[in-house]
Amino acid sequence: MPLKLVMPCKEYLPSALEAAEEYETQPSPFDLHMIKRMIEMREDDFDDYFVKSVDHAKGVNLPPNHVAHTTFWLVDGNKYIGTFDLRHCLTEHLEQIGGHIGYEIRPSARQKGYAKAGLELCLQEARRLGIKRALVTCNVDNTVSAGVILSVMRQLGGSEINKKAVDGVIERRFWLLTAPQNKQPTVHLMVGFMGFGKTTIAKKLASDLPAVCLTHDEFMVKLFGRNMPYATFHENYKKVDKMLWALAEKIVASGTDVIMDYGFWSPKEREAAYEKAKKLTDNVIFHVIECDMKVAKQRTLQRTSENDDELYISENEFDALAKRYQPWGAQDDYPVVFYNAPTTRYIGNIVHVEIDRPMGSKHPTHGYEYPLNYGFLPYTESGDNEELDAYVLMINQPLLSYEGRCIGVVHRLDDDDDKLIVVPEAFDLDDESIEKEIDFQEKWFKHVLWRDNEAEETA
Repeated sequence: MPLKLVMPCKEYLPSALEAAEEYETQPSPFDLHMIKRMIEMREDDFDDYFVKSVDHAKGVNLPPNHVAHTTFWLVDGNKYIGTFDLRHCLTEHLEQIGGHIGYEIRPSARQKGYAKAGLELCLQEARRLGIKRALVTCNVDNTVSAGVILSVMRQLGGSEINKKAVDGVIERRFWLLTAPQNKQPTVHLMVGFMGFGKTTIAKKLASDLPAVCLTHDEFMVKLFGRNMPYATFHENYKKVDKMLWALAEKIVASGTDVIMDYGFWSPKEREAAYEKAKKLTDNVIFHVIECDMKVAKQRTLQRTSENDDELYISENEFDALAKRYQPWGAQDDYPVVFYNAPTTRYIGNIVHVEIDRPMGSKHPTHGYEYPLNYGFLPYTESGDNEELDAYVLMINQPLLSYEGRCIGVVHRLDDDDDKLIVVPEAFDLDDESIEKEIDFQEKWFKHVLWRDNEAEETA
C-alpha cells in the first residue's frame, strides 16, 4: 500500500500506541511535545481524541492561543509512521516558531525518507486549503530536520529567512512552496571593492541558500600565486574568468544557485556580467556591498600582511586601484540588494519581492485584509532583524513574487521597521496616492514617506 496521510483512526491505533512506547524509551531532545500527545491519546478514550481532532480541523473548541489545525497520521500499509500537524493560518508567535507544519516521525522509522515524503504530502494538503506558501521551522540544533526541509525546498522552491530566538530557543525558518513552480536557479553577482567584505557575505550566502560560491581571487592565487607579475595579470584574469563562467553554466544547469564573487567595479563590467548571467537563467540579482574606503584599505593591508592565501596588494596598489572603482549608480538598472546601506539606497532601483501576504490574505494577528501584495526582499535585514518589507502597488491580483522599481520608503517613527514602496518599472505615484494605498496598515503608525536618496540624511 502507498504511503499516505490519514485522519487519526482506530485502524492504525495499535501501531500508534506502539510508537508511543518508542517515544518514551527512545526520546530525542525534540520529542517532548510528541511524547505528551501520544500519552494523552493512550490514556484518553480514542473516540474523544478523534472528536477533538475533527473539531480542531474545523476551528471549533480550540485550546487557548491555538488556530484551526488538521492532525494527520502518516501511515505505510498498516503501520503508523508519524504525525503531521497542518495549521490553517499563522499567528505572530507561529511566524517565529512553529509555522504552518509541525511533524514527528517515530524513532524506529527515522532516517528512512519518511519525513521528506510526509512533508511533501502535507504540503499538498496545505495547497488544498489555499496555502500557496507554507512556513516550516526547526530548532537550529536539529540538523536532520533542517536537511529534510532544505531537500523539499530545493525540489518545490522556497527560501530560508532569518532565524528567530524565542525564549532562548533559536529557530531556523523556511518558506516552502506548496506546489513546484519550475523555479530556475539564480545567479548572484557580488559587487564591491577589495576590503568591503563581499567574500565574507558571499560565503555566508552560499551556506544559507545553499549555492556554489566562485571567488575569482581565490582561483587566481591557487593557479598563479599571490604576487604574480603585472605583465601577466590581465591575461591570467581572463583565463580564470572564462573558466569560472563555464563552471557557472554547469552549476546552473544542475539546478543549483551560483555566486560570482568578483567585485564588478564598473557599470561596464556589471552590464557584461548581467548579460552573461541572463544567458544561463532568468533569475539574476546583484548584491552590492558598501563600505568606507579608509576601512576597506585598513582591512586589505592587514589581510595581505597576515594571510599568504590572499592576493598581495601594496598600499600604492590599493590607492591606484581604488580610483577605478565606480559605486553602484543610476546607470546600473538591474535587480539589487544592498548591504551596509540605508533603506533609501533602494529608491530608484529595481528589487525582487517575495510575497508572503498576497492580496486578499489576512493579517495573522489583527485579522484585517491586505488590499495589495505585501512581502519582503530576500537576503536583506531590516531594523527589526527581519527581511526588509515591501508594499507592491498597482498590481491588482495576488502574487507569489514580483520584480519592480522602488519609488519610496515608509519610515516609521515609532517602530524600527522601514517599508519599501514598489511599482511597475515604468510607473510612478504621488505621495497622496501612496498614502491612500498603504493606509490600511500604516494608519496605526507614525511615519514619514521618503522619496529620494537624501531623505534619511536630512530627516
